[in-house]
Amino acid sequence: MPTNLFKKFEELIRKEAYGDAALFIQQQLQHKPDNADLIGLRAVARFHQKDINCIADLDYAILLEPNNGYRYSSRAYIMDILGDTESAIKDYETAIVLDPQDHISLNNLGMLEEKLGRKQNAAKRFNKVDELLGIEKKHVPAFPPKIIGEEAKVITIKQVIKEVLTTKSGWLNFKDFLKSKWKMAFSKG
Repeated sequence: MPTNLFKKFEELIRKEAYGDAALFIQQQLQHKPDNADLIGLRAVARFHQKDINCIADLDYAILLEPNNGYRYSSRAYIMDILGDTESAIKDYETAIVLDPQDHISLNNLGMLEEKLGRKQNAAKRFNKVDELLGIEKKHVPAFPPKIIGEEAKVITIKQVIKEVLTTKSGWLNFKDFLKSKWKMAFSKG
């Protein structure tokens, strides 16, 4: 797909002009009716319009390119949002078989497994993602080090509580921490 066409589509989506985006892609499909990229973009526009036909588009894109892992991961993402987590897991698993280096699908699969309480499977997926990305596992103390100058020292929970209850700076830091968590909790909803 030419970059300028994708940029136009992306601009329409960013403006939340989903109907215009779907129409724009439909016009492109008149010239290339079996283009899986265009069909996938139409699915995105339809999804934003809450049009269930987005799944039919994703199914068709997979039919056109059955060996393209991205097609499965796209459908998996939407299937999970629509509430079919088990089907989403199967699609992510297929995507990973087709592209074992796809760290995004691996991570998303891990998140779905974690969501369903499959903690060990999720941990394996996350470890594989770290391995693919070259992220080294380091020992992380139960309580992060407190930075003093250029030194770092590990402090115990008892020391943290004592600092919060007995020093003004400890109390103010604790209040700031609670405020940030409070804001994060309400900004998600």
